Amino acid sequence: MKAASRPQRFFAPVDWLAFLALFVVQAWLVLPLFSGQFTQFRGSIEATFIANARFIVDHFPDLSWNPDWYLGFPFELFYTPLLPAIVAVIGKVIDDVPHAYRLVSAFGLALGPAALYLAAHELTRSRRAALLAAIAFIFLPSAAYVFPTIREDAQAFSGALAPPPWHLAALVEYGEGPHVLALSLALLAVAAVLRYLHAPSSTRLALAVAALVAVALTNLIGALGVAVLFFGIALSRDAAVAVPQKLQRLRPVAILTVLFSLGWYSVGFMAAFARPSGGDTATTYILLPVVFGAALLIDGRLRGVQRLPQGASVVAVWLFIFAAIVILKQVFGVAVAPQPIRYALELDVVFALVLGIAAAFAIERLGSGDHNLALSTSMLVAILLGLGGWIAVQPRLAPDLAWRGWSEHQVAVWLEDHLGPGERAFLSGDHGFWLNVFVGAPQVRGGQDFSAVDPWPAHAAYQITAGNDAAISLLWLQALGVHYLVVPGTTSNEIFRDFNEPSKFEGKLPVVYDSAGVRIYEVPPAGDPRAVVLLGPMGLSAPTNGIDRPALEAYVHALSASTKPSAAATTGLGHVELTVDPADSGTVVLRQSYDSGWRATIDGRGTPVTADALGFASVEVTAGRHVVVFDHGPHRDFLLGLVVASLTGLALSVRRLRPLPRLRVARHVALDAIVGGSVVASVVAVGTALTAWSGFPKGVDAYQHLTRLKFVADWFPHHDWFYAWAAGMPMFDNYPGLAYVSVLPLVRLFGEVWALEFIALAAMLAFALGLYGHLRTRTGDARTAGIATAMVVTSMAIWHFITATGVYARVAAMARRRWRGNRASGGPSPRS
Repeated sequence: MKAASRPQRFFAPVDWLAFLALFVVQAWLVLPLFSGQFTQFRGSIEATFIANARFIVDHFPDLSWNPDWYLGFPFELFYTPLLPAIVAVIGKVIDDVPHAYRLVSAFGLALGPAALYLAAHELTRSRRAALLAAIAFIFLPSAAYVFPTIREDAQAFSGALAPPPWHLAALVEYGEGPHVLALSLALLAVAAVLRYLHAPSSTRLALAVAALVAVALTNLIGALGVAVLFFGIALSRDAAVAVPQKLQRLRPVAILTVLFSLGWYSVGFMAAFARPSGGDTATTYILLPVVFGAALLIDGRLRGVQRLPQGASVVAVWLFIFAAIVILKQVFGVAVAPQPIRYALELDVVFALVLGIAAAFAIERLGSGDHNLALSTSMLVAILLGLGGWIAVQPRLAPDLAWRGWSEHQVAVWLEDHLGPGERAFLSGDHGFWLNVFVGAPQVRGGQDFSAVDPWPAHAAYQITAGNDAAISLLWLQALGVHYLVVPGTTSNEIFRDFNEPSKFEGKLPVVYDSAGVRIYEVPPAGDPRAVVLLGPMGLSAPTNGIDRPALEAYVHALSASTKPSAAATTGLGHVELTVDPADSGTVVLRQSYDSGWRATIDGRGTPVTADALGFASVEVTAGRHVVVFDHGPHRDFLLGLVVASLTGLALSVRRLRPLPRLRVARHVALDAIVGGSVVASVVAVGTALTAWSGFPKGVDAYQHLTRLKFVADWFPHHDWFYAWAAGMPMFDNYPGLAYVSVLPLVRLFGEVWALEFIALAAMLAFALGLYGHLRTRTGDARTAGIATAMVVTSMAIWHFITATGVYARVAAMARRRWRGNRASGGPSPRS
């Protein structure tokens, strides 16, 4: 097969029009997903991602340690960061994290067909094949429906005999928001990599690497999926990817993607995620290279097939690999990749590509006059086949507006009101998943088991929920600092029903809450839930298993006999200060999971941190009064990854800037740049010396600006009536409102104090540069304009507006006036 010639232009306007049209069609079909806060499907794992984003919003930038799940764990193990971070930023701006998640996840799904169009077009060079593939991806049933369990699940979800594609059910019913978004980004990455492959440039290289890294930072399954796509491009001999020195061109893409991804993919993170789940064993992962090798053999056999459509061999490689991963698990129970069933989404998108290429190939065999009619007919048939399923599923896409009545919400609010400092709750099933969506209460379990660094919570959870020995369960609850045990009964609306025998605690623990089939039992405490001091030598041994009664009884007895700190202060997540006064030497146990990121000092001197018998962080102390400080920091391997990613970016920036000295820059432009930079430096230096944008905002009017900024942020867009002043008054009747509304995102992200300081800095910089531009235009001389501007910006008469009177908005208006005057004068003169 001969490689087709490739135009240098990325995509024509008609392609971007098709991209937009496909996005709009898919967004319209899932329009209810863009509204509301919570799904109807409470078994969805989206609770985990919302809770992660909520944690970021509540605690940023103090994110080293998360004490709410698994007795505490390093936050760097929580998940891939891109989607939760985006949700957190949008949620902070709109003041609604759950709604932000629905917006981002719905956008990710709507982007899929449009991204598939770009990838298919770049692969096949056929708009017809790309359009048919995208339409098939939207409307036709998924390839995964050949498996009865998946098909029946989708039918039950949608209420249709011919359900919509599986990725919709995966998103809505199961909460696969990160995977769905990563799949869309992966398709954009395919388009970018192919474009770079055929027309290399630094810009296209940057786009390809950025798209691949975005996938890696969004979802781990998506990262493995895009690695398969990249593998097919790199090793297939299809005409679509047949370029000279292909591997040499792709090498920097792969290397840079790995180096930048190390900013999050530390050794610890990859080891945590690689642990098999759901009964799988890692030993079968060694079969994945065999699957890859078989795919390459297929590619080699297809090379000799005459008149094979462009891109068909690459797609065949992708189809074989993803189909093998899913089929081997679904039919034979063999996992050749982590969580293999989830690759059904990648299988579906590749199958849509197969349909698009095959249909376009068949249409091209027709007479030239029949092409448009055949294309329209094919699209119409696909739409008619799938439209019924989309219509049937609409009610299930709507949010649940009655979420405040959920048992999960009511239990969460009750726990928040009753848990004391350091106390935990034990919840399981969807009550556990949703707890930290609603409140910031600590629990023994959490939303992603691979994050746990202490193995004992998993053993305890099994005994508490599945074991039949209430006494062993009680010992575990006391050992782990649990005050309240939440047990959904047989009449509750609990989805997962983890408790095999919900009644086993009746008569053994007092009931303090009983509603909607859910009971909350109060667990008698054993020691201070924050930290304890165990006197004497540490003679406790770790349990040999989850039912080692002697070891557990000894541990709980030691807790009951322990003394508590005379003072305990938590000054940040992962930063605890304890004042202890033991009569004898002993051990201070912080009742949070031990991790290598813990550092401790005793009276200011460093001391080793070790794990106690149940994996809690502990230090040895001598008799007497001591101040013990525990502080958790990022892992060294995580920091190393950040350094590697940062150095990679710095090296690329330096290399990119290297040719700049060779450029011939006009003398007046260079002089303006130098003087302008000096003006900026002068403003920053003087303002810093006067503390104009550090500390609390200055000036007598600062409190008015802060009040208005906070009021607008709290009530926007219903901020017109300012009820807080003068028994009520129009907010902007006698004061312009643009400055307050324009910085609304900054106020919601960083607070009104930081936003006002930013206004001060931005206003003074804009005023100084505007003044320089105005004088530069009027005088035609950069030196004169620079000297005059420097005299103005070093005058207290100007800084008086900020530091004394606090008329921040007036300075911004002065800057706007200078810029308008400069523009009206025709801009800087070329004369210097």
